[in-house]
Amino acid sequence: MGIEPGSQAWGWALTLGAALCWSAFDVARKRLVAEIAPLPLTVALAIAQIPLFLLWALLDGAVLPDPAAYLVPGLVVLAANSGASVLFFWSLARADLGRAVPMLSLTPAWSALLAAFWLGEQPPLTAWVGIALVVVAAVLLALRRGGSGRSWDLGTLAMGLVALFWAITSVGDKAALAVCPGAWHATVQTAALAVLLGGFTVARGQAKAMLAPRRLWPTFASGTVVSVAALGLQLGALLHLHVGVMEAGKRAFGMVAAVLLGRLLFGERPGWREAVAVGLMIPGVWLLGA
Repeated sequence: MGIEPGSQAWGWALTLGAALCWSAFDVARKRLVAEIAPLPLTVALAIAQIPLFLLWALLDGAVLPDPAAYLVPGLVVLAANSGASVLFFWSLARADLGRAVPMLSLTPAWSALLAAFWLGEQPPLTAWVGIALVVVAAVLLALRRGGSGRSWDLGTLAMGLVALFWAITSVGDKAALAVCPGAWHATVQTAALAVLLGGFTVARGQAKAMLAPRRLWPTFASGTVVSVAALGLQLGALLHLHVGVMEAGKRAFGMVAAVLLGRLLFGERPGWREAVAVGLMIPGVWLLGA
């Protein structure tokens, strides 16, 4: 089967591209959050992304959405994405990349559970097996040995909550794309995020904190570009794949990349728990997407 626009294979190609771009963005965010607080950094990146998304919308010639039809999915995505964006940076500042990012593999598990309890859509047995594998893996990643025995890694646990927020975001994205072109959806959401969190940042007197030190400008610029590419590819993939399938594939690709990049770029040394956890998560997310 060829990889042609409109085909399922094209959806998988877009998913792989999105996963690689998100992994590159994770590296940039990990470096940036070491010197910039999570909230100001979230706002600064959103402001930088707006012109690129707007250019995409104008070049695409997309028509603006009907406000009434877009309001509910748009607000759901904005609320979930706002919480996830800030909490993501909080987690990265406190946990290793190779431990935290694989927790995002809970996203398709959260999606399946939400669909089961809210929409009455019961997943098949294979999906429940996948959920069980992912949950066990998440527990292994979140446990760490402290001076007084085992304790919970709060940074890694926070990423599990980010996974829930992004599961809600993905479902909202799918609903929004039914009434709004992807280019305008990305533009509107990014601008709304910048205004909402930007106002809160200014109110807290952290406006100056949004300015990245000059030595971080290359990282900031490259992170902005790959983030725009990542979201664009992901929204394109959602037009060809079920949201759960897309999330499962993206997380499977992304978790392997996170462990490798954490080892190569940040000197992280995953232990046996991390290795077992990733080994469980990979088949777990694939069963969720089967």
